[in-house]
Amino acid sequence: MSPRRGDPKTKVESKGIPNWAIAAGIGVLVVIAAVALFTIQSASAPAPAPVPVGGSTTSTSRTKGNAEAKIEFIEYSDFQ
Repeated sequence: MSPRRGDPKTKVESKGIPNWAIAAGIGVLVVIAAVALFTIQSASAPAPAPVPVGGSTTSTSRTKGNAEAKIEFIEYSDFQ
């Protein structure tokens, strides 16, 4: 028999934390982390109210300038 193997009749009790306790601790930490992340993400500010279909805004919205002003889009491109 190999000197490393030892005698199977003699039981050697291991010292320290059992493997099942380590696995249970990791599982508890994963559950706590998942609950914390879910709580942080669901505590965000509510979404802004959608703009009406007509595109007009109400007097309570934050606007500056004339609501009937003409809008002009200018597109710049650089073809290199």
